[in-house]
Amino acid sequence: MQTFKISGIPIIDDTGLLLGIVTNRDLRYRVFDNTLIDAVMTKKNLVTAKVGTTLEEANTVIPAITPAVKTAVSEFNRGVEVSKEDQLKEAEKLLNDDLITEEEYQEMRKNILGL
Repeated sequence: MQTFKISGIPIIDDTGLLLGIVTNRDLRYRVFDNTLIDAVMTKKNLVTAKVGTTLEEANTVIPAITPAVKTAVSEFNRGVEVSKEDQLKEAEKLLNDDLITEEEYQEMRKNILGL
């Protein structure tokens, strides 16, 4: 997650039902052992929206929640995607601060967007 600046990963069951989300915060002080994801993931108070909700719409309804944890789900609570806005902004900041090359930025962008 740190390598690609991913802040959270939705956890779904075999049918696509959203069960929770694992975030950097969930893993920050964990020792990586045989602990199951279920024991560390965030399961309660997940902020979700229907597929097709824009970030602008989501921000007007829940402005205090960062885009990185806004998980889009369908009407049946099926996990679809985690907003990548924060990861893209971070990649752009690295480029603007001359910490990565344009080529590295484009590669990060492809990885973030899954291209």
